[in-house]
Amino acid sequence: MTEAAKKKSPEVASQELTLSEPARIVRTFLCFFVMLCSVALLSAPGATNDELFHAANILCGQGEREPYCQDIRFDVPYPGASVNFDLPTCQREATTPLECPSDQEKRSFRSINHGNLYPNLYYRLLSYVAGPTLEETIVWSRVVVALTISSLLAAMLLILPAPYSRATILVILTALPATGYFLFASINPSNFASFGVGFGWIPLHAALARRHLDRWRPVALVTLSSIFVVLAVGSRWDAAPFSALVIALAIFHALWSQKGRQRRIVVGIAGLMFLPVLWVTETFTPIHAKPSRFIQLLLNGNNHEVEGAVFVSHYMLHAIPNMLASLHTLPLTSGITLPSLVQVINVGVIFYSILRTRAISGMSQFVGSGILVSSAGLAIMAQVTLIDDRDLFGVEPRYVFPLLIAATGWWYITSNRLESSRIHNIVTSARFAIIISFVLVAYSVAERYADRQTYGVRLIPEGIDNWWWSFMPVGPNTVLILASIAFAAFVANCVQLIRGESCHPR
Repeated sequence: MTEAAKKKSPEVASQELTLSEPARIVRTFLCFFVMLCSVALLSAPGATNDELFHAANILCGQGEREPYCQDIRFDVPYPGASVNFDLPTCQREATTPLECPSDQEKRSFRSINHGNLYPNLYYRLLSYVAGPTLEETIVWSRVVVALTISSLLAAMLLILPAPYSRATILVILTALPATGYFLFASINPSNFASFGVGFGWIPLHAALARRHLDRWRPVALVTLSSIFVVLAVGSRWDAAPFSALVIALAIFHALWSQKGRQRRIVVGIAGLMFLPVLWVTETFTPIHAKPSRFIQLLLNGNNHEVEGAVFVSHYMLHAIPNMLASLHTLPLTSGITLPSLVQVINVGVIFYSILRTRAISGMSQFVGSGILVSSAGLAIMAQVTLIDDRDLFGVEPRYVFPLLIAATGWWYITSNRLESSRIHNIVTSARFAIIISFVLVAYSVAERYADRQTYGVRLIPEGIDNWWWSFMPVGPNTVLILASIAFAAFVANCVQLIRGESCHPR
């Protein structure tokens, strides 16, 4: 050890070094990537919401080009393009025969993105891995999404200070089941939106809040945070206000926590940065996503059946349940009723972790999480006022799932009880429950799509009529076993990451 290293205080050393050695982090997220790829194969083409719509947009992500996308038309009632597939959603209805992409020659006129309904960045990026057939386009796009998310999470853990790394691991294990793992293995733009909003503010907060970092580390953290935000906003328009909110909270909290007389001035200037973001959102987003339209509808309503005060209070009371629903539901077009045990495990694990990491003193943990939960209520109201005509039954959990990840991460990161021994005990105590929950969800998906039935624990049928990937040499049982093993290895490596730090304090 050099003399300079010996002179460094334990606090400085703990902030400079990452959670564990790079090789272990890479191995951990290699297991995560294999798990996501396996999950991607367990879902048939067209499984997630609007997947064939998104597949058509991926094929047309670079405009008209042979043989993927031809004859783009915006002058018709339903704008679309001719793409190289003409197949209904595989096994969408439980009573219909199996229809999967076995015929690769048909073409059809499919609806595509128009009027900037979605940002085009997501579709353009994935268009570079599009294949000549529907199944190749979907599977390669899912793999690229899984690789991107796994790589960025690994990079984040490699450069984050140790407390942030511990919090990130806890977020992955407690906030992502069950929606997150399956959304991150799909081609729905909500995957990058949820990922970018949920995790993108963490590197920025670390760069601003932690002192005595290596010179290169703050630059790397801010760069990584920028990549997260670009991916999120380039995937869904609603990710723009979500990102602005979590970044504003991160800047305010990180700078407010610093010592010095000028911090309030700096925080005030940072707070004003929110106004240009709001102006950009109002000026450049499509009319359906403009904040002014949402405010007008919220005040006046699409109809007058429910008065404004009742409407607002209703969704504020439903915000937390709507967010937590993502822990026991999946963003799939075909109904899959997950075992009730999944809900018990996932909700129990996240509340156990929240209670164990409750700050001993300070209000920032409660205030920040409360703001994010309240914003979820506003997001639900925005959805139903803009689209669903004040439907009082809520929205799909995936619409507020980004804020669930962000709120959970905020709770952990602003805790003063993130010592390695505590987090290690939390993960160790819950690891078998987390693994069992994942296996039950993965099995339910594989069983549902193999023969459109869910009976319980049994060998999943295999054969030409029970597998939708024509190029795969193995069936769903093999992939399900691989997914379970990869996830168990991922959780075990997470335990080792935290244990390694507790054995070698820095």
